[in-house]
Amino acid sequence: MVLEGGARESFGAALGQILRARGAAQAQIEEAEKSMTRAPVVVAVISSPVDDGRTPAWEQALSAGAVCYNLLLAANASGWAGVWLTEWMAYDAEAGALLGLRSGERIAGFVHLGTARAPTPERVRAAVPERVTRWTAP
Repeated sequence: MVLEGGARESFGAALGQILRARGAAQAQIEEAEKSMTRAPVVVAVISSPVDDGRTPAWEQALSAGAVCYNLLLAANASGWAGVWLTEWMAYDAEAGALLGLRSGERIAGFVHLGTARAPTPERVRAAVPERVTRWTAP
């Protein structure tokens, strides 16, 4: 689901209303209201598993994550920037209802796409050799 233009502001305002009704702090409400305006386009990737007897629901959920990641790769390859976020609204039933989620559907993430304003800061990376194991026969 693509949010762009005024839809981003409207969705953010509705998120703010959810938090306001729950008695959240004003700073939290304001952050929610601005959350979808960080980039000109936000793609809400929805996992919609289907019990077809062939593809396990887990694999279908993983494929929704792959969609998020591939959007980032495609954006980067095209000279754009992107970030994949979930935040509270990805796990919130009321926020999901705003997007029209049906039973069994979940938000895999919000992929924010646009032009980078600053270089991406480097982060601490996992020590891959310490995490890789090799199976050997017993």
